[in-house]
Amino acid sequence: MAVAAVVLTGRHLTRPLARITEVLHRLSLNEDGVVIPDQDRGDEIGALALAAEEFRQVLERERDAEQRTWAGRTAAQAARDTAQQSAAAAEQARHEAEAARNFHAKKAATADAFFEAFSRIISHAERGDFSQRIGIRFDDENYDALT
Repeated sequence: MAVAAVVLTGRHLTRPLARITEVLHRLSLNEDGVVIPDQDRGDEIGALALAAEEFRQVLERERDAEQRTWAGRTAAQAARDTAQQSAAAAEQARHEAEAARNFHAKKAATADAFFEAFSRIISHAERGDFSQRIGIRFDDENYDALT
């Protein structure tokens, strides 16, 4: 009978301890939905279970805080990336606008030079002098074809 009492008492202690050990292991793996058993016991096992529940709640709060921090960092990084992309796009647009201005200024200067030379030729032709030539090399093949 004494042996049976020892076995029953041992099971009364070892099974709850094994359950609490198992849920603590699951908590260490960051498993969600872990329920701590035996919190309602009025003995040391119940006290251990209540302490494990407090530990679970602390882990949950820390995990939530970490997720909020991570979300904030992710949002901040996305905002930085967007700002950098916008700055890069603005810089590209400035370069393209400058290139367009340079292109149009060069075309305008070429056209001015061509029309000045052409006007000189017309002026001479009006006086009967058809010997004049444009005599300028242009950076534009269309104007060079006319010369």
